[in-house]
Order: sequence, then structure tokens, then C-alpha cells
Amino acid sequence: MKLRINHVIIWVAALAVIACALLVYEKFFLWKVQEMNLFQSTPLFFRQEMIVPGGFLSYVATYLTQYLHYPWLGVLMLMLCWLFLMWLTKRAFRIPGKWATLMLIPVVLLLLTIVDMGYWVYVLKLHGHFFVTTLGAILVAASLWAFRCLPQKYHLRAILIVVTAVVGFPLAGIYGIAATLLMGIFAWRLESKGRSAIYCILAILMAIAIPLVYYRYVYHETNLANIYWAELPLFFIQENYHNYYIPYYLLALFYAIVQTNEGFRALN
Repeated sequence: MKLRINHVIIWVAALAVIACALLVYEKFFLWKVQEMNLFQSTPLFFRQEMIVPGGFLSYVATYLTQYLHYPWLGVLMLMLCWLFLMWLTKRAFRIPGKWATLMLIPVVLLLLTIVDMGYWVYVLKLHGHFFVTTLGAILVAASLWAFRCLPQKYHLRAILIVVTAVVGFPLAGIYGIAATLLMGIFAWRLESKGRSAIYCILAILMAIAIPLVYYRYVYHETNLANIYWAELPLFFIQENYHNYYIPYYLLALFYAIVQTNEGFRALN
């Protein structure tokens, strides 16, 4: 119990420092983010968001972004999201209490996606980009927790892989696909070798096929070149600026490593 309380105190203290730094050094940036944001609580606005893959994630993100009009309130909501993400990640992968501070790694990476944005705030077309990655990470962690909690019988985990791809892609874009692929990796830890190989192949097939199916029959306003990257900011002006994607790569790598036996052996 004492160890559990200690890591929660560390989490809250770290988030308090981050919040203070954002409010002191990034106050104008926070104001500009909400100034460039648009949210309308109308059925028409909701339908307009849903015409692209991951539209629901952007809808929720734009709703949360409007609270940055009061920077302290928007930052508080962001910190609560990050605190929930850390708790969810720890539960999903059963991280020992002595390693709970490692849950700050995804928070730092998410922070980098915000503070490293700079003048891209004027260029990015992704609606709600300030909160999108955080909400996407929460969805991924929650999906993997659900995957762990399901029993092995009746192939329920295989069914969840399919459902996550089919439902997750239209709701959350690339984060639904990322959750599907990570389930395929997670299966190697939770299932027998034969079954885990089948689940992994299933996850790969679903991650490849589902976006193409939606592109063919549902989403006619999304370019085929961008169909797999829906809900990811496009740092492109005549050329791609790949350095801005590094925190996203590292975030995916973190979740890929932390759920493997090898990752835990390295920690111990």
C-alpha cells in the first residue's frame, strides 16, 4: 500500500510540474490552440466530423480543446487525462509498483507532441490535434486491458481483434489500427504459441484490410495515401518533416515493448 501511494504521489507531482510549466511558458500557445479550434454542439458539426476515419476522436478532442480558453482549466483536463492514462497502462500490463514511474514515459512523449508543435499550430488540419494523441493513447491502453481481461475460451480475444479493427478505425483512425496490431503482439504473452501466431496474423490482416474496405465503401473524402494515417497530424509542406513524428514512433515502441516478457525481464 505504501509503495502504491508513493508512485501516485510521484505521478501527481510530475503532472503538477508539467502543468505549471505549460501555464507559465506556453500560455500564449495554449490560447492560440483554442483560438484556432472550432467546436459546435450541433448534429451538423458531428456529421461533418464523422465523414473521415477517426472523426469521433477529433469530435471529442475539439470539445476538450475549447476549454483552453481558460488555460488552467484546459491544462487541468489534460493532466487528468494523462493521470488516467498512466493508471490504465499500469493496470493493462500489470506493471509492478516499483516500476510505476515508467508510466511517465508516454506522458513525456505526449508532452513533446504538444510543445514541439510551434508554428505548426497554424498549418495542421487535424481537428483537435492538441488532445487527439492523448485520447488515442487512452483508447489503445483500454483496448489492451480489455484484451488481457478476456478469458482464453471461445476465441474471445480473436473476436476482440476483429471488433477493434472494424469499430476502432472509423472511430479513432490509426489508433484503432495500432490497438489491433498491439493485440497481435500481446497475444504472444497471453496465449499458446500456436494460437498467438494465428492471432498475430489475424491482427496484421485486419490492420491492412479494414482501412482499405472503409476507403472503398465508406470514406470517399480521404486520400488513399492517407488512409492508414488518419488522425495523425500531417507535418507536410512540399516535403515531409519526419522529425516531428519521432515521439509518435517512440510511443508505439513503448507499448510494444512494455507488453512483452522480454521487456519485463529487462526491467527485473
